[in-house]
This record gives sequence, structure tokens and C-alpha cells, in this order.
Amino acid sequence: MSGFDDLCGIPYKSKSELNRTDNQNFYLNGTENSVDYLEHALMTCQNSKTNLKWKWVSISLTHALYGFCIAALRRGSNTHVVDRGNDADKNTYIKLGTDVLWKKLIRKNRDNGYGFTITWEDTDFIPDVKFEAQAHRQLKVIGFWTALARVQDSVFYMPFSHMDNFTISLTESQWQAVDWLYNKVRNELLHFLPKEYAISIDLVKTSCLEVLNIIEQLITFCDRLLFSDDQKERALSAIQSLRIALTVR
Repeated sequence: MSGFDDLCGIPYKSKSELNRTDNQNFYLNGTENSVDYLEHALMTCQNSKTNLKWKWVSISLTHALYGFCIAALRRGSNTHVVDRGNDADKNTYIKLGTDVLWKKLIRKNRDNGYGFTITWEDTDFIPDVKFEAQAHRQLKVIGFWTALARVQDSVFYMPFSHMDNFTISLTESQWQAVDWLYNKVRNELLHFLPKEYAISIDLVKTSCLEVLNIIEQLITFCDRLLFSDDQKERALSAIQSLRIALTVR
């Protein structure tokens, strides 16, 4: 028995409308899933009366960031959001336009903490394109740090995708906030090692504000995000309300 159905062939209705009117299923796509994480973070801020709400706000906003990165990279095709195994970027080569040489993807790891950016170096090596295509038959979605690196790559993964030539590029404070929130809060709590924790609410709020800024940049300037109906307006409204909630002391 399957509880999952894709929406191919179902007459078009907005996901938000279906989720209000259909009592048998709930409906998601990449953007609706990400917007829902934002709205869940806001709902938790507004309705919860205990400090544990900051656990769920942290988890929701890191998942919202991941979801919007995946949605921006996808652009109607899964090519840029799946990989074939343990290392999404291993042996990745591209050849652009009239270029004579192939380019190889190089990861540039941050000096302190998790995360990396992507650069491309010319190479005399000629990859076996047929083999690479076959290797992509067994696929899984790329991880959080790979998605975050790819949305910052204007050479291949996100070329000509930002209005006014705007490019997503994390500041050092944003890197630090994402690193701490994803690894020290989200991962520690979802993969819970039994012990006693004390997590700074002020640091959660500060880090969440930085994450919101990244998400807002993606939503506002990235034309690869395919919104439908009121999704963009709901996302920006949630961000505005969350920003207010996170600055209240």
C-alpha cells in the first residue's frame, strides 16, 4: 500500500488551497515545503509559551534554507540537486560554450568551520562523459552544504539566475551563523546524544536572523525560484514577521 502520490495528471490547484480544503491528503512541492518551514517557525514563535520553541525555530529555519537552495537549483529539473553517492562533487567536469578546455570543480573549504565554496579550474583531462552519465542512474538528493555551495556558484549551477546581476555570497558572519545553527543546534538535537544541554537563546536569535537574510536574498533576487500563487508573498510576509519576533528581547 502506497501513501505517496505524485501530482501528475491532477487538475491544477494551488497547494495552499488544497491544504485548506482537502481532508484526505496534504500537498507539497519544493517551494511550498520551504515556505511551510518559514510559516511553522513563525507560528512557533507566536504561539509557544516555553523556551523550547527556539529548538523548533532553529530546526525549521535551517530546513527552510536548505529547501529554498534545492528549489532554486532545481529549476524544473533534478540535474543539479542529485548526486550518485558519497561525494557529490568528485570528478565533476564542465565544458561551457566555445571553451576548448574542460573545467574541473574544486571545493574551497572554509578555514574555520563547515562549508565550502566552488571554483572551476581549466584542465587538459578529457572526462568519460558516457561513463559519468551512466553513473548518475542511482541518485540521491545533495546534502545541505553542497546545496549552499551551489547556489553561490555563478559559473555553472546558477548562471544568469539573479536579477540585477546579484550573486548570493555568504558573509563571514552568515557562514558562522549557519555553521553553528545547523551543526551545533539542528544536528545535535535531531541526532540527540543523551546529555544535558544549555543553548543560548540570544545566539539562536542572532543566527536565525542571519539565516533569514540569506533566505530573503534567494527569494527576492533569484529568478530560478519558481513560485506559484501566493507562495512568494507568504514567504516574505513570514520573514518580516519572524524578523520582528527575533528582535524582541
